[in-house]
Formats: sequence, structure tokens, C-alpha cells
Amino acid sequence: MSVFENEKKPVTKDEDRWGRITGERDRNRKWLEDRLFDIDYPGLYLGDEMNTFSYDWDSAVRDGSIDGTWKIVIANLMASGASLAAPALSLFYQEFHEYRPDWIVERSLCPPTGHDQELMRADGIRPFAVESKMPLEAFDVMCLSMDLSVSFVAVPWMIMNSGIPLYASERSDEDSFVVLGGSALVNPEPYRPFCDIMFMGEGEEVLPELLEHLENGRRHGLSREEILLDAVRRWDCLYAPRFYEERFSADGRFEGTFPVRDDVPGHVKYYRVPDLDDVFVCTKPILTFCTDAASTVNFEISRGCEGKCAFCLGGFTTLPYRSRSAELVRSSMETIIHETGNTNAIPVSFNSVSHPEINRIVTDLTGMLGDKVRLVSMRMDGFHDNPELCCFISMQKRGRIAFGVEGASQRLRDLVCKNLSEEQILDTMREICHSGYALIKFMMICNLPTESEADLDELYELAVKIRDVFEEETPPGGRVPKLLFSWNSLKVSPHTPLQWAGVNNVPMPAYEDFAGRVREIGFASAVHDNTADNELTNLLIRGDERLASLLEYLAEEGDLRHSEAYTDEVYDKTLRFLDERHLPPADEWFRGYGLDEPLPWDIVEGPASKEYLKSRYRDIAEGRGRPDPICTESCSGCGACDSNQRAKLQSMPAGRKKDRLIDLHHPVRKDKYVHVQHVLLKFTYDRMHSVVIPSYWDCEIRRALYRAGIEFDPESIECYGSRSGPRQAAMGYNVTNISLCGRYDIAELKRLIDEHAVNFRVVSAAEIDRPLRVTSSTYRIALPEGTDKEKLKAELTKKLAESEWVFKGDNEYFMPHDYKKNVLEAGIQGDCLVLKVDLDYADLTKIFGYLIAGDKGGVKGIFPERTDMSFEKKGAIDLAMTREMRDAYIRSLGEGAAAEAAALYISGNQCCIDLDKLIARNYSFVSKDSRFPEDRDRLLDLISFASKVSGIPEEDDPALKDLKAFLG
Repeated sequence: MSVFENEKKPVTKDEDRWGRITGERDRNRKWLEDRLFDIDYPGLYLGDEMNTFSYDWDSAVRDGSIDGTWKIVIANLMASGASLAAPALSLFYQEFHEYRPDWIVERSLCPPTGHDQELMRADGIRPFAVESKMPLEAFDVMCLSMDLSVSFVAVPWMIMNSGIPLYASERSDEDSFVVLGGSALVNPEPYRPFCDIMFMGEGEEVLPELLEHLENGRRHGLSREEILLDAVRRWDCLYAPRFYEERFSADGRFEGTFPVRDDVPGHVKYYRVPDLDDVFVCTKPILTFCTDAASTVNFEISRGCEGKCAFCLGGFTTLPYRSRSAELVRSSMETIIHETGNTNAIPVSFNSVSHPEINRIVTDLTGMLGDKVRLVSMRMDGFHDNPELCCFISMQKRGRIAFGVEGASQRLRDLVCKNLSEEQILDTMREICHSGYALIKFMMICNLPTESEADLDELYELAVKIRDVFEEETPPGGRVPKLLFSWNSLKVSPHTPLQWAGVNNVPMPAYEDFAGRVREIGFASAVHDNTADNELTNLLIRGDERLASLLEYLAEEGDLRHSEAYTDEVYDKTLRFLDERHLPPADEWFRGYGLDEPLPWDIVEGPASKEYLKSRYRDIAEGRGRPDPICTESCSGCGACDSNQRAKLQSMPAGRKKDRLIDLHHPVRKDKYVHVQHVLLKFTYDRMHSVVIPSYWDCEIRRALYRAGIEFDPESIECYGSRSGPRQAAMGYNVTNISLCGRYDIAELKRLIDEHAVNFRVVSAAEIDRPLRVTSSTYRIALPEGTDKEKLKAELTKKLAESEWVFKGDNEYFMPHDYKKNVLEAGIQGDCLVLKVDLDYADLTKIFGYLIAGDKGGVKGIFPERTDMSFEKKGAIDLAMTREMRDAYIRSLGEGAAAEAAALYISGNQCCIDLDKLIARNYSFVSKDSRFPEDRDRLLDLISFASKVSGIPEEDDPALKDLKAFLG
């Protein structure tokens, strides 16, 4: 064949397809580059964070191997700024890669905001895989994950915008498989038309095998139906809607979901991992570019809950209660620290205090991380029974703490089996008084079945008793806590004892009277308004297949639920749709069910047996509270456990009793870091990574140092802007101190760090005699095209003469901030606005927006470039922030109640927050009229102690010198 004949060879169907797909990929890449500074959360789309994988698609397309490679995309359906931080996404991403390294596994997401969604729509951009920017139709399997913060409409939206046929019945044997799963998938019926398979329950053990099964079926030339049929016969946790049908009576009543074949299961069962110590553990979590690193390493220490509160969807769908061993938690976290460089940890569970080895876990983690360990969930009974953990938590959350009390009276708490007595509540409040909390929030549920005004009367009597406890138990000179009752309407969820109850979101008028009464004794009560978002969520969680058309309609309208709740407009649109399509009205979907009526979600067997749930509901409906003990005390016969699991639960109380003897008063890092050499590292990154928030760079630099085998103090790594979250992202460069525990040649150190860096490169490394802090930073920001610079200069002069620039953000939760105090200089140079700001507390895009447009937010399409920094030496205040110095100070206090009270503050997170304010020269809270003078005095004493120990002359410590000048 001649060269010319070869050139004339017709293009095959696959070559034509991959040419089109890679062409769209290239357009996606160009769009991201062009729109980088227009997108609200651009870091979510970059796709090359630490612990991610890349694949050479172009080579595979050229050599023809792409069609023989199994390609999987995983998408989290909650469209938020932290979409790619979802734990399930990181877990399965790592597991699939390790299970079959020859697979291509990538991630995708819904647009995180309405603005980003509209931008993509206007520019003709479809959702794509973030690693390669490939359109989703390039993949063989699309795995959609619904977590508890869910956007139901995202299911059809992702499919219809992917190039894959929306309806499973219309997909050919060559089209992608659509697999839906996740913790929020409790009623699969509204998604029936869209999905090939829905996975019910926990997927670590089954999901990789399922994907391999789909691959093998495709390789062997089986039809789509044959592959799916084989899967549902093999695993009873899989629901393939094509093998089932919903049936309705002549008058339109739902009669149930039934198999259309004799060789498929009659019901689908929740899959639960029997042993959390014998299942895949994610040790390389993906740290998102957009979320503060301190909140991204959530390590799961248990699943399920010992209590079976009648309203709790998560508690019932994760039965039975299972815990990971402290040894596995410790070893996994050691790996995570070295694989991510993250020195923060959040042990996650429904109730962390009930873990049988929670004190050991806290001891192990604080031994590695010091005070960078946070606990975020707890039941009051566990808090009450573990005073050591109570002390530890109070050090972290000294300002406020929240407890789920739920029932207004003892009768209602017994009715839903809260397992919480008035005595336990009052005892916990006594403990609270000695822990320095300012605000306690009781999370309450209104509209519980059989609720009456008498229940609120009893709650008022309890509030009076709590007020008396606060007044009697608060130490002299201490803060008397405040109490807030925060009410939400009951959410009626599938697979719980209350699933037969009707939805009622209108609280009794008596709640207003209750709020007035508790206000008179110094407390507060707030009933959260019923919202359109609540109504729409209730509708979709209780629906059957008829609501699939509603989901499709809302997806076509672009009505995704982002981090903002659904509006009244969307709900009104929903009600009109139901009416126009002659579907049952909302009241019909919200009605109560009879115990013998079929429920839309009955095709799924939850962990607890139907008979057990019915028995619980009968008691609730008749107002009969009954004992239903927590699982580690005795078995209530719910049917979720086998004999091995029951034996494990019965062994937990003995282990818990032993664990609670562990002292948690002042946990410290076990490793002592001796600083031999201090280095100031200057690094930079490409334009695309200028949107990455600084705390991510902390982690990546630590990871590079760990991998290079360099001995260093992890706490010394703190890039400029790390403490101020995403506000200091910028083009240009950044810096960090590194305190080394051995001497290194600077050139070799620079080479080693560069060798192991992922997304940054070292500009310079210089030895310094003491760590430095940035005191000011200069930025250049391009002016919008067509700006009248003379007019702007005049406007700038006027604004610089103002005493303050205080304004709110776009929502009610944004704290007002005076940005004027952060600006040292501002002016016009060429086509740029130049700003010099102090420290790292200024939100540059907001300042720019105010100066240019006078608005309350940033201006799209621009991004600051850092051009210069000034430094000063760190000193006694910085040393006072270290765990070692604070512990040394606590030891110097001796024994006694006064010493213990001081230690509580010095050990806690609030002390570090206050020290951080002093470094920023924010002295308002240490002035003589300070609200809490005892804390101020302890703080100043700690700083004096650190100054004396360090021996740093005052004139060589600018922050301490300024503080003393302020205090006179």
C-alpha cells in the first residue's frame, strides 16, 4: 500500500468518536484556562491534587488501546464548594485504583454554585472529568454518589448533560452504565428510569467487584440485560429497575414494586460491612484545593449508633453499631499524615463519645498531632458518662456546644427512645458550668407524634432547673452560660419507625409562648421556619416512580440544589408541575400511611426488620413510651445483628469502662522537635494553581519533606495566608518557615523538596536565625478594561479618607468586617490597582470590589498577584501558641482549682485564637474594659512566661514590644 493510499483510508467509527471526544476535552481545558478567575470555586476543576492519578488518553487513542481500557468516573452529587472532599469519593477513588491499577478512574462534579452552572450553560460546557477534562460519555461507567447533603435533581441533570441517554431503557449495549449509590439513597423509586443499577448500603466490599463484573460482561460480548441480570442474581444489595415494575390500583393508589422475572430477588437488602477492621481504608484522601485543610481529613472511627431514635434515618440505615479498633485508627492516621502532609484530624462517627476506645484514640491522635484533633459529634449521655472526654472537648469548643435533646418532655424522649433522662441533662449542665462554655444549644424536634402544650410546659420547668444549676455551679467570676432551644420540624424518613407518620411542618402556636417564657429567665428559643427546601426534600424522599418526571423537569430547568437551599419559586414550580401532569398533590405524598399499606421504598429491606419498626410505631402512635435500650446494654430484637455482632456489642461496656480511665486533661505531641536550622522557603506555582488556598500548600510542602526523608517540625510549616482560609489565594509566590531537626546544605535541601513537590516549585531557600512572619504584602490587580483611571483616582482618594470600610457579605452568616484597617497603601500604577495590606487578614477581592465598584463582593474575571512582602522575627507570642510552651506554663501553675481553671483556658483553642489576634495587633479584647478579664490576665501571664523562657530581648520581638506599648 502506498503512502497516498494509506492517507485515503476511511476514518473508522471509533476514530471519529474519539476525535470528537478529545476535541471536546481540549475545549474544556481552554474554557477552564479562560474562565479560571470567573468561576466561584475554580480549584475544584483542576483535578491534580495530591494523591490523584493522571492517564495519557492521547497515546491510548492513537494506539487504539483506549477501547480496551475500562474507564470509570465517580461524581459526588452535592454541588458545594467542597464537593470533591466527600469521604466516599476519596475512598472509592483510591480503592478502585489499587484494586485494578489498569483501570482509568477519574472524578467529576456538579457545578458548585448557580453562577458556575450558568457560566457553563452559556459557554456550552458540559460536566467533565476533572483529571483529564474528558466529557463523561468517554467513560464506561458513571458512578453517582448521593451523600446526606443531597441534590436529588443532580441525578438526571448529570446524565442528560453527559451525552449518555437519560433513560436506561434507551441505552444501547455500548453506552455507559449508570450506577447510583450513597448514604442518602434510601428510596430508589424516583430514580428508576435513569439508572442501570442502584447500590443499597456500604460499598467497599462489593462495588469494586461489581465494576469488574460489568467489565468482564462487556469484554465477553454479553448484552446489557445479561450483564445486569447476572449482577442482581449474584448480589442482593443491587437494584436493577428494568427487572421490576411499580403497580397501581384502578384509583391510582400505589400497590408496590414487584419483580417482572422469577429469577431476580423479591427485595433488595442493605449491604453492611461486618467488620470495619477488615475492609478497605482510605489512607490517601484527596485534599481539595478549595477547603481549609484543617477540615478535610475526616477519619471514620465507627458506623451506626447504639441508640435507635425513632426519627434518625442515618442511625437506622447503618445498623448495627460497629467500631474500628484504636490500633487501626492510629496506624491509618500515621499513613494519612505522611501521604497528605495534613496535621489535623477529625474522628467521625454518629456519636464519637460512645466509641469503646475513644479516649485511647484521642490519646494516640494527640500524641501525633497535638491539639489539632477535633471531635464533632456527641450524645449527651456519652458526654455525661465520660468526664475525661468532656474535659478534652471543652478545651476545643470553649465558646459553644450543642446537644441533641429532641423531645420537649421526658414522655416524648421516651417515646422516640432518646435514652436521655432529666437527671442526665442536669448533671451534664453542672459539668458544663465548670468547663467555661458561653452558649449551649439544645437541638429540638417539634411536631413529634402526640406532642401537646403540656410537653412544652415540662420543658419550661426543665429550663428553670437548668438556670438554677447555672447560677449555683458557675465558679465565682466565671461566665454564666446561656441556653438556646433550636427547633426543627420532624423529618419523616424511610426505614425508621416513623416512616408511616404524616409530614407536618407547622408547629403549634404554643412555641411562641414558650419562647417568651424562656426569654424571661435569660434563655432563648427559635423555631426554624418551614422552607420550600424542606417541603421539596420531604416530597422527593417519599415519592415513587411518578416523581421521576418531576426530577427530569427540574433538571431541564437547571434547578440544581447548590449550597443554598431551594427557593419558594422552585417549590411553586413543583406544585404547578404536579397539577399540570395530573400527579397527586403534595398533601397526598405527605399523608400518613396505614401499617399494612405498601410504601414506595418497600422494595428495599432496611437493616431493622419491618415487624420491629411496626411495633415501635404502634407504641409511638398510641403515645406509649417503651424501653428500647442502647445496643451495648441489651438487645432490643431489631434484627440488624447476627450472633457475632451481638457478641461484639456485649463486650463493649467492659472495654469502655477501662478506656475511660485514660487521662485526657492535657494531651500533647509525643515527638519533641529540636530545632537545629531555620529556613525561609520561597515557592511559586503556575497560573492555574494561583487559585489554591494557602493551607493546601502547607500540606503539600510537608508531604514533600516527609517523602524526601528530611527531619523537620511539622508545626513550623505555615504558608502565608494559611490561617485566613481561601482569602489569600493569589498569583505570584508564597513563603513558609521550615524548622529543621538537623543541618542540611541549602542547595541540597532545595533540590530534595523540588524533587518531591507536586504542584509547586522552589524559587529559593535561605537560612535564617529565627522564624519570620509576614507583616505586610503588596498586590497588583488589573483594572477592568475601559476603566476611567482619572475618575478612579479621585474616587480612591475619597474612599481612603473614610474612617472605615465595613460591609456585609452576600448572606446573613457573613460577619461584618472593617477592611479599611487592613489596607496600608492603595494607588493606581499603570493599568493596575496596587494594594499593600497588613498580615494575612484582608480579603483582597472584596477590597478590590469595594474600591472599584463600591459593592460588597469581589469582581469576577480578576485575580490578585503578590509582588512583595515584608517580614519581622517571630517571638514570645508565637512561642506561647506552641503546645510545648503552654504545657510548660500549666506545669508551673501547680495544683488547685485556680490552676485548673487557668489550665482549661490555656490548653484550649480559644487561647490560640486570642494569641493570633495579638500577632495581628488586634488588642480590643485585652483592653482594660475586656469582657473576660480573667482570660486576659492568664494570656498575658503566659506570654510573659514564654518571653522569660525564650530569653528573646523585647527589642528583638516586635509583636511583644507593640503589645506592651499598647498596655502602657
